[in-house]
Amino acid sequence: MWYRLTSFSNLCDAYKKAARRRRYKGDALRFGMNLENEILLLQKELRSGTYIPGDYRSFIRHDSKRRIIQVAPFRDRVVHHALCNCIAPLFESHFIHDSYACRKNRGTHKAIQRVERLTQSVSKNFFEPVYYMHCDVRKYFDSINHIVLFSQIMKRVYDLRTLQLIWKIIKSNGLTVGIPIGNLTSQLFANIYLNELDYTTQFLIGAKQYVRYMDDVILIESEKKKLWNIYIQMKYMCEKELCVSFKESSPRIIPCEKGIDFLGYISFRTYRLLRKSTVRRMFKKARKKQYAYKKGFVSEYSFKNAMASFDGYIKHANAWKIRNELKKIDI
Repeated sequence: MWYRLTSFSNLCDAYKKAARRRRYKGDALRFGMNLENEILLLQKELRSGTYIPGDYRSFIRHDSKRRIIQVAPFRDRVVHHALCNCIAPLFESHFIHDSYACRKNRGTHKAIQRVERLTQSVSKNFFEPVYYMHCDVRKYFDSINHIVLFSQIMKRVYDLRTLQLIWKIIKSNGLTVGIPIGNLTSQLFANIYLNELDYTTQFLIGAKQYVRYMDDVILIESEKKKLWNIYIQMKYMCEKELCVSFKESSPRIIPCEKGIDFLGYISFRTYRLLRKSTVRRMFKKARKKQYAYKKGFVSEYSFKNAMASFDGYIKHANAWKIRNELKKIDI
């Protein structure tokens, strides 16, 4: 595995992935101008064991909540892609079907569709009550225990030098707990970390109507008591074995007929709406983008891309009025 990971072809492929949509920007441009020498130097450092991750660039993003994003130097991001090229397939085959975050042919919309199908499968008739529980891990990325994570990775990765590189990346932010939100490897590590919870909940506890998107978990049952029993066992495992805990506001048991609030949408039996708070943030961002374009701070291309992304979010719900309102925010 190590020679495949550090091969010239794998590092070139990793560069292409890391440079996607930013090849002519900043450190990606500087790396690309001297591409062959940079890759050969990186390969030499990796194979000799002298590779050391660089310092992170941090910034705060205010979306649905305040997040500290840590961005690694570009050459480190090339290493992250090279590593994921080799180890991600080892774990992908062991993830459950109903884990949807940061996986090929998965994503938010597939997760929502799955939740809607599971709701329909639980309800035998239109009038039978069905309940859902939404659980959310508290400060998930900041709470991931390095020893627990590494022990899980060691179950699938056996190459010593690859494990040494993984340990360097895990410890690269200088903290004893938590992993950087901005890393590609962090997305894979976060999926690995809760995979044991997935298996325990679905196959040992027997919760078949279970969907996870990163640290957001949805459970669907016809009885409230079943949901509480499942939650108690999940909570115990998270706290005792994984060293993470659910938010104090979790769990919430709500009848599905009131709508399943999940990943920015609210799903009902026959239609889907947008979450009001998400719509407010979206319009606020759209107006800021419009103002920045009119003042010349952003290009027309950037403005149209932002509006297209907002439209892409809206079109997956029954929200033609909101879509028409968004079209009024134009250049």
